[in-house]
Amino acid sequence: TEGIDRVSRIQSKFNSYTSHSGIPGSLNEKGITSACEDKNGNLWIGSQSGLIYFNRDKNTFKSFHHDDNNSNTISNDYIKGICIDRDGSVWAGTNKGLNVYNTVTDKWKHYFHNDKDSGSIPSETINGLLLLSNGEIWIGTDNTVCRYHPAGDYFENRSNSEKIAKLGHEFYGTIFEDSRKTIWLTTSRTGVYNVDNSFNVLHRYFADTSIHDGMKSNSACDFAEDKDGNIWMATSNGLHKLDTKTQKFTVYTAADGLSSSMITQIKIANDGKIWIA
Repeated sequence: TEGIDRVSRIQSKFNSYTSHSGIPGSLNEKGITSACEDKNGNLWIGSQSGLIYFNRDKNTFKSFHHDDNNSNTISNDYIKGICIDRDGSVWAGTNKGLNVYNTVTDKWKHYFHNDKDSGSIPSETINGLLLLSNGEIWIGTDNTVCRYHPAGDYFENRSNSEKIAKLGHEFYGTIFEDSRKTIWLTTSRTGVYNVDNSFNVLHRYFADTSIHDGMKSNSACDFAEDKDGNIWMATSNGLHKLDTKTQKFTVYTAADGLSSSMITQIKIANDGKIWIA
């Protein structure tokens, strides 16, 4: 993505913010990867070349970049995931470490893997972050999923948790929490896991040609839940709808009228309409 767009539901028009928008402190970064809104309604935006803060009231941008000569900067400029915790600190997952930015003190804290510390983050390649409804932060990395424990400032991971170890040594990306407070984890090869808060596997979904109404892909890029509790999944092989009551899938592909069977993002609007990309 070359920039971000804001749509006014009242005026039905888009405002585009790019490096050419002429706004002071304009959005100069390219390759938007993620975004998160803070309690004041301002946006924190992840890109392939830095972290961006957008102040809506002032209509200004501020960028954060790694500096080899300054330890109080973000560890890497390729941002792959953002979330904001209950204290208002900004968590940014990158290709080289997990970062926490205290917006009050203007201080950065970094988490890196340490082979001698089983409680360190298991990988420095962070693919997904999620703040759960209970305040916990879960992290998807290129080799496992983990959970941060603020009381001891350590990570629960496959090295110190037998249940996480059972999930396997696998790439974990998007993390999603549904209305039932169960968590959905996507992997690159072994399917989608639905787990409880203790990492007990409730269901595992994967492509199986012998099941007519089963999943047709071994991975998912995004999740959404509709008002009926159905889980929708964006996959490389169509849009999947899981009826959580019957555990059966309905799959929509280009053959059903979609512009492409490759789906990367999905959102469900307040009116129930499903938007996909």
